[in-house]
Amino acid sequence: MTRLLAAEFNELSDEILSNVVVADALLVTSEIVTNALRHGGGLTGFSARVTDGGLRLVVDDADPRHPVLQEPVPGSVGEGGYGWPLVHR
Repeated sequence: MTRLLAAEFNELSDEILSNVVVADALLVTSEIVTNALRHGGGLTGFSARVTDGGLRLVVDDADPRHPVLQEPVPGSVGEGGYGWPLVHR
């Protein structure tokens, strides 16, 4: 994943990308791929492309259902739950 994203970013010779932008892209990618592995029955496809509108990530998994954004339970302490909300921001 990291190599694929780096290759996409390297094609942007006329734009300067900050380390923060690259780090954010890697974080989102890591989260959605982890979600596919943990909750979607495994990763079946992945692509990343830099477009005029930003970065387009496509992650396919074995589950035909789309993920559902769940609201956090107030006062609960849990692990995880950042991936899908992060994608929606």
